[in-house]
Amino acid sequence: MKKRMVVVLAIALMVIPCMTAQADPEIIYRYAELSEADNPPTIDARYFADRVEELSDGRIHIEVYDNAQLGAEKEAVQGTQMGSIDICRATVTLLADFEMPMLNVLGLPYIFMDRDHYWDVMDSEIGEEILAYPQAQNTGLVGLWVTEEGARSLITVDGPIRTLEDIKGKKIRANNASLMIDTVNAMGASAVPMAYTEVYTSLKAGTIEGLENIPAGFNSTSMMEAASYYAMTRHITSSMMVVMNEDAWNRMSPEDQEIFRQASADTQEFARKTAEEFEEKAMKELEEKGVKINEVDDIGEWAEALKPITEKYGEGYEDLIDRIGQMRE
Repeated sequence: MKKRMVVVLAIALMVIPCMTAQADPEIIYRYAELSEADNPPTIDARYFADRVEELSDGRIHIEVYDNAQLGAEKEAVQGTQMGSIDICRATVTLLADFEMPMLNVLGLPYIFMDRDHYWDVMDSEIGEEILAYPQAQNTGLVGLWVTEEGARSLITVDGPIRTLEDIKGKKIRANNASLMIDTVNAMGASAVPMAYTEVYTSLKAGTIEGLENIPAGFNSTSMMEAASYYAMTRHITSSMMVVMNEDAWNRMSPEDQEIFRQASADTQEFARKTAEEFEEKAMKELEEKGVKINEVDDIGEWAEALKPITEKYGEGYEDLIDRIGQMRE
């Protein structure tokens, strides 16, 4: 009897490591995310990771590094190009500076009438062209999905912004994308390019007097401690793309590539709902936290001031701009 139990135990000890090995993922990818853990882009990233793991029966695991753990936005894109990072999310206006100028069209001031207009465009052939663009440009990147965070508006330290005169000369943070820097300057402000991780301390120190951001992004930080005025200029729709290192993509089997395509499509739809829900929640909570929110006096004044940005960054893509405009109806 004892001998039989010893044999059974020995077999069990041999089986348990095998079962453990089978449960471990065979492939692991690193995903760089700039936002904090409770921000929509990070929630979307984790949803994507879960979908990939589910569709691959646990074979593929994606490690999401949020809060810029793998570097600021520009560094994350560079790392993804080089392969030290497998996947990252970036604004289209920043990606445009990586030999993808057509993506600037999605970041042009007032090109999208509202959120529904944006998604009508992205659900069309234009959206397919946008996703295929990074690979077609030989950037070393593959587009996985696109999404948006809502419209960007102005956050300032001292007093409300209602007219262009109110923003004139103020030092306003912009990300490192050329289009965003030029947009802030076209408003009459003085753009100060810097990583998002430096914004809070710069506001407290007086190095900058404001920034522009989406409601959910503003609400998820403690920036209202330093800047509590929010002027709803809604000057640019914050459009983003998730990209993958092309070599990592090419190493995947066709079956795994299909898993990533399906997970990407699912995540794009999930992200669409998440963005809308978080924006509504953010606006309510910002008011509750004492942020002073106002509409600008004349939105046409702002649109007129930013026309040179559309002319500069839309040059050569007039047909695409017209196609987007035709979908306003």
